[in-house]
Amino acid sequence: MLFSCDRVPDLRLSLNESLHMVHREDWNTVARGASVYLQYDHLLALEDRMDAGTEFRYVIYYSKENRPVGIACFQVVDLEDRGSTYGDKLCRLGKRVGSHLFEDRRVRCLVAGNVFHAGDHGSHFVDGISMEQRIATVADTLLRLEKGDPFPTKASALVIKDIVPPSSNTTLQAHPKATTSCARM
Repeated sequence: MLFSCDRVPDLRLSLNESLHMVHREDWNTVARGASVYLQYDHLLALEDRMDAGTEFRYVIYYSKENRPVGIACFQVVDLEDRGSTYGDKLCRLGKRVGSHLFEDRRVRCLVAGNVFHAGDHGSHFVDGISMEQRIATVADTLLRLEKGDPFPTKASALVIKDIVPPSSNTTLQAHPKATTSCARM
């Protein structure tokens, strides 16, 4: 599937349900400078060994000249509280807002990023794409995935995980719709 990103109109994207469907050469072109956890072979091995409860989506972003300039991975997973000190507070919060999400201490989340590794391992763009463009593009894609509902089971929460600015002095603007969309429950 190809479509343009709202906030970064000069980019198009190819969305795939499995890494087996991704154009490997294009993915690897962008992934050369990325984390080992965003490399094609690593993600393919991970996808092939996961149970049916985890759903994946992979995106390659293309320039107007049809050159690959970015990659991102998304997952839908059940996040489960297994005895944390916050579990009871989450259940009480869920009851107060009228939600049954937290009763079984499990929340179905659509995650932009890599849920299996801590750190900035969920997306990578070539030089020339700013951090602000990267965040806007990934957030836009996350919202499109949630809105388009390409997953068999609907997520209750949206998460953008571990996008790290190049320096601590960088101030980043959140996607204007992300605040309300991420807060829905």
